[in-house]
Amino acid sequence: MISVVMATYNGEKYIERQLTTLLEQTRRPDEVIICDDVSTDNTAQLVQDFIKEHSLADKWHFSINEKNLGYRKNFAQALAKATGKYIFLADQDDDWHLDKIAKMVALMQQQPEIKALNCAVQLIDANGEPLNLPESKAFYNAGFIYSKTPLAKLTQFNANAIMRNNISPGCTMLIRSELRDILVENYQAEMPHDWYLNLMAALDHGCYFLNEELIGYRIHENNTLGASTDTRWQKVLAKFDVSEKIAEQEDNLCALDNLAQALKLIDAPEVLHLEEYYGTRLAYYKQPNLKTLAKLKRYPEYRTDSKLRGRLWDYALALHLEKVIAKIAS
Repeated sequence: MISVVMATYNGEKYIERQLTTLLEQTRRPDEVIICDDVSTDNTAQLVQDFIKEHSLADKWHFSINEKNLGYRKNFAQALAKATGKYIFLADQDDDWHLDKIAKMVALMQQQPEIKALNCAVQLIDANGEPLNLPESKAFYNAGFIYSKTPLAKLTQFNANAIMRNNISPGCTMLIRSELRDILVENYQAEMPHDWYLNLMAALDHGCYFLNEELIGYRIHENNTLGASTDTRWQKVLAKFDVSEKIAEQEDNLCALDNLAQALKLIDAPEVLHLEEYYGTRLAYYKQPNLKTLAKLKRYPEYRTDSKLRGRLWDYALALHLEKVIAKIAS
């Protein structure tokens, strides 16, 4: 059985197009779960009208929350309602390629080791036209993935890679229900639900990326990837905001500990190493200096996985040059 879960909030502009691409799949889902987070626009009415117009009430289930939960908790409750063995996550403003469900489910059925499968995205504009943005060297999947080696058709990602950053938006994901069950029992919204699911799968050696574009990922006024008039240095400064880095590292370490306990991996060498490495990174951000940076540089993944720009910024932070850079950039 195949489920699709969607969390909606003020998505009236594109929701009908997204629902249409679900309805027109070559392999239709057995159920669609849509949870609206108390939208203040016409989203709820549009969804209800779509379900009624296409006589989908027996398989498409729509509900409105009693109060606004935020996207993380809203998605978590939508996932909890799904009954399928294979569960897709969907946003409210994308265009699914019509063979997305068929191709991803077939691959997961063929390879039982896959616990979470992420597909590549094709960026599209507000009108659904392709956006062919040049990708920087070593960046893939519209810049979501950083990899020094070219990506194969199917690539496995380990927990260290997922701890650094998620590899794809949640709308590209297909998961097995076993992952959902663990999320429902343990998720505390420390990190985004899709990132949490990929990290969970990676800890179980089951996180994979399918290097095939199966979704149009819409870029519009409320959903941008780096669309800004800031200068290059202002973008760098924004990306390396220290307080945000500290909060992110603390949340990720909390999520890692949460999952390690849930998966009974609390003493696993991989988990202990990740906790040590990211704990050292957190200590550096809290007290940036050459001594704490030297401790961080002892880890091989710091050299192999970090981008040059990130390493240069770490040096600037250790030497307390960030205020000088900010003054120049302003």
